[in-house]
Amino acid sequence: MTKIAGSYSEYLINAVKYLIMKGITRPSEIAKRLDISPYTARNVKRLLKQRGDLPEPNSLWKNRGRKPKALSKDETKPKTQSREKKRQRDIVDALFEALGIE
Repeated sequence: MTKIAGSYSEYLINAVKYLIMKGITRPSEIAKRLDISPYTARNVKRLLKQRGDLPEPNSLWKNRGRKPKALSKDETKPKTQSREKKRQRDIVDALFEALGIE
């Protein structure tokens, strides 16, 4: 027998929603983290699905609200170099200079 929607607190519903957004989708894992019954976790997930509020797993870290930058037609890759690659290039340049290689 399932409970009606009004019997779960909004705090519990939001907590389950947050855990799903973090990638924890199994009712048994949700139940352990929130110290509730696995059946309650299952019912809350079902409630979220019926409402249309069930988030996509791991959606908390996806894009974080940022839209990808559109590349122009002539640009295939961003022209910026990472710090690590620039540092490696500087080290190699310094080594070649010390050895007298151009």
